[in-house]
Amino acid sequence: KVAATGKSCHLENYSKELDAHFDIVAYSPKKDQFAVIFSDVSELKKNYRLLEQAKKEAEESEARFKALQNASFGGIFLHHKGIIFDCNKSLCELTGYSRNELIGMNGLLLVTEESRETLARNIEQESEKPYEAMGLRKDGTKFPIRLEARNIPYKGQQARSVEVRNISDYKNALKTAEEIKKHLELFINS
Repeated sequence: KVAATGKSCHLENYSKELDAHFDIVAYSPKKDQFAVIFSDVSELKKNYRLLEQAKKEAEESEARFKALQNASFGGIFLHHKGIIFDCNKSLCELTGYSRNELIGMNGLLLVTEESRETLARNIEQESEKPYEAMGLRKDGTKFPIRLEARNIPYKGQQARSVEVRNISDYKNALKTAEEIKKHLELFINS
């Protein structure tokens, strides 16, 4: 049929005996002439399957990462040199900013001016010790936070993952405990 029409035909074939994939092109360059080109594309097929598998695994890994990140009760953001490039839903709820507002924002803006020097120093020193600071919401309200950061590999580069926790309840409980302690001491000493 190919020789009669002057058109080409493109086929792909797998040979069980050779365990190989072939790309076959048959064509008729002139009337009464017929040519067939066989190309072994086994390596290309294998590499394509490996690439598809790697892509699938990367997508699954990213989905797991996002699910875990959003399951956290603390706000989490990823940054490079202080600039936020990803964050979870809890950070949005904690700060009052949308995800779009947070992406590209300098993380220093999430704490009060009094806390920025400490935060900047910890970013520069890549500190992994937890510390406290005063958080600053979009509406300007201040609240006590606990920050903890880690260097992590992310898409072939180093990044910092930061968890932010609102510790208002903890601070209020400490204050209440101190007041109770003072009242007990007054009662005992009277």
